[in-house]
Amino acid sequence: MSRLGRGVAALSLLLLASLPLAGCKTPKILCFKSSGLGTLAFNSTDASNGGRAVTIDLVFITEKPVFQAISKMKARDYFTNHEQLERDFPKGYRFTQWQVQPGQYLEATAAHAPCNLIGAYIFVNYRGEGEFRQRLGKEKRGTLVLGEKDFKWIPEKG
Repeated sequence: MSRLGRGVAALSLLLLASLPLAGCKTPKILCFKSSGLGTLAFNSTDASNGGRAVTIDLVFITEKPVFQAISKMKARDYFTNHEQLERDFPKGYRFTQWQVQPGQYLEATAAHAPCNLIGAYIFVNYRGEGEFRQRLGKEKRGTLVLGEKDFKWIPEKG
């Protein structure tokens, strides 16, 4: 076989091997850098959530059906349906949960966003009525400031 023939054959094999990857998620072996939040901090005042501890979930979504289900939920609905979401979508999302006490400060907590990130949300389980949901952008770091009746997300630049 000529040199040109071997090159064409090698290229054909490479293209054939890459077909299953076309339009699909990035394989884990090729994922070197996550596509979302890496670190966050929590800052709570003594009056946060009416002086009661609050549960916070950071949710990383990697599949569209999960994104469609979660993206419109209020925090109360998310926390009420949390176990069912895990049963319905065992592989489409990942969450990390914290319990933050009034007056507590947690600095630089690792978040580890996955590759193929479609969306990321923070849900805060406040007692009152409200959305208590924050969609995250491309920021790599940020601070969640917990107030008496609501929270504020402060993304860090850079």
